[in-house]
Amino acid sequence: MLYTPVSVLIGLILTADAISLLKDNGQTSKLNSAASTIEVVWLVISLVYLLSESLYGLSMLVPIFFVSYVLAGFISSFLMVRHVETAEEVQEMKIPRSYIYVALGFGLLFSFSNVLVMLV
Repeated sequence: MLYTPVSVLIGLILTADAISLLKDNGQTSKLNSAASTIEVVWLVISLVYLLSESLYGLSMLVPIFFVSYVLAGFISSFLMVRHVETAEEVQEMKIPRSYIYVALGFGLLFSFSNVLVMLV
């Protein structure tokens, strides 16, 4: 199955997105929007993969890790924008550095864990 090698690339995309956010001081860009879209698509693929394949060990934990990360991201994003009243305010918001560091760490760890799955 191509899930694992493509997951390495997904992790690298998320890492590049986090680095871009760090360089832009948390200001979102088109790269961030594209990475978010890729995250949502990979969430669906990860859920289908989890439910349709016989997985065990690390190969099962990797998609669970991804789904957990994306769901936590949805919740934290909701909490950040719940008091925002206009779309302009959302556009002007900056992603906190702590969130960016978590995203950076996740991207690296996700890629690394998928490399381990391929090697084991």
